Amino acid sequence: MSGAPFSPTTLKGNRFAPLADPGVDQQLEAQRQKEATRQAAKGYTVPKLDLFGADVPPTRQDVLGKAMGAGYRAFDAASAYSSTEALGRLGQEKGIRDDLYVIYKVKPADDAAIQAEMRGKGPEERRQLNAKTVSAQLSQAKAALGRTPEVLMLHELSESDTANDKTLRQLASYVKAGHAKGLGASNLGLDDVRRLHQRARELGCRLSCVENRFSPYQQDDAVRRFCEDNDIRYLGYGLMGSTQVGACVDEGYGMPTQYLLPRLDPRLTALAEREGVSAGELLIRWAYETGVVPVTFSTDDQRIQDNLGARTNPRITPELVAEVGGLFVPLTRDELDAKERAPDLSGDVKALYGAYPDRTMWYILDQLTAEPGIATLLGDTAASIAAEVAGPEREGALRNFACNLMRHVADLQSSGAADWRDGFKTLLGAVAEAAGARPEVKANFKEWATKDATVGGGYARAQEVFAEMLAEPVQPAQAPANEIDLSAGWVAYSAMGEVVPAPALGETYTFFKQATQESRTARVDDVQGQRLTIRDED
Repeated sequence: MSGAPFSPTTLKGNRFAPLADPGVDQQLEAQRQKEATRQAAKGYTVPKLDLFGADVPPTRQDVLGKAMGAGYRAFDAASAYSSTEALGRLGQEKGIRDDLYVIYKVKPADDAAIQAEMRGKGPEERRQLNAKTVSAQLSQAKAALGRTPEVLMLHELSESDTANDKTLRQLASYVKAGHAKGLGASNLGLDDVRRLHQRARELGCRLSCVENRFSPYQQDDAVRRFCEDNDIRYLGYGLMGSTQVGACVDEGYGMPTQYLLPRLDPRLTALAEREGVSAGELLIRWAYETGVVPVTFSTDDQRIQDNLGARTNPRITPELVAEVGGLFVPLTRDELDAKERAPDLSGDVKALYGAYPDRTMWYILDQLTAEPGIATLLGDTAASIAAEVAGPEREGALRNFACNLMRHVADLQSSGAADWRDGFKTLLGAVAEAAGARPEVKANFKEWATKDATVGGGYARAQEVFAEMLAEPVQPAQAPANEIDLSAGWVAYSAMGEVVPAPALGETYTFFKQATQESRTARVDDVQGQRLTIRDED
């Protein structure tokens, strides 16, 4: 046979392919691993993405298909969500599974400790325990997507430093081996971000992204600055806010800024209406321009399209983005001084402003104090609170009062009030009017103002809170004219002027009620506990 030298082949269907040389394969894999490790140490930063949230229940996973149909290709997923399999399946059905970019959050776990815990357990318990291991969480994602996700993220920190470190080590090993592009972490404070950033470097990797709650009201400035300084992409969820759900007292626990709904902020909706765009589009574009990659979500077809196009919508100009940002920037020294000198506010109301110098809080107070009666109610309540608390704690007490006003705005929004202003002012106005004539209403309002503002669970009854303050107190039933109820303050005296604790049937007594100065002389015809049937004597 002439021509090229013969090389061993193996038959695969109707095609001939050269047999692999095991030695060459090992060398290539070693080179690939070496290059992947070098790249991991050099670092990978998550690009700016149009990122769609995949935290959806099984009954709503069709929305992921809607997002793919609209053009989304990057998804924020997690082992704790029930949607990873749906992501892979829908991507396969649409022929785009290989084009998906998935950030996948993994719950911290100590695989060795979990395996040890399985000993002696039954099959179902073993299955449940095994599902918690990092290996199982990653296997779940790989089976659903056909590959390891692009970014592996530590999903919050557990109380076990060992589990946190072992999980980070495992995730870093996948990145260093080239199976994933980047390493991330979510829901961290500044100290935790610093520590994990350093630990990732020690493992020959580095953080590619951090994902935290982010909104105009809570901009997470310290963590964002650290990420910017260290080339770490900051991802923000909760940009639009979400209505509170559930009825337990702990629901919604935390600062009220977490539960305000930015998309319902009257200042923002006014801008959006003026420019013919949605408040959500303004928020998304502002977030991108702030250096944040927002995790967006909607179940509405049109809103999904609008959100996806917000980053390039020509109607949203740089000047408009600057206007949006101006609604939420810190107060200036001049603004603080001007409020301190405001002639139309009492000193006690000014103290309420001073206890919470935040632009959104001041907007809420401005809306409420524009009504003279409400301004008086807030000022009187602030004065009463300040009189009871001395020293440095006074400002904290007034800040809590301001937070309760903000919390109620959030509760009204969650209960369905798209614009809280008129409803809140109507409720407070009624309380203010009643408080002038009824001391118990003023006391009820003060009790509400001083409750812990970080405790949630009240949104379902947000419309009823102040109505209950105005309810007339239930008056005790009055005894008929021929009865005396000793429990209502009547005292029986004998003819000798002595108090008789237990009046006897057929005897005559003088009954006296000190609270009303009433007096009756009567014979007891019947005794039923402390209620006596009597016959008055002339």
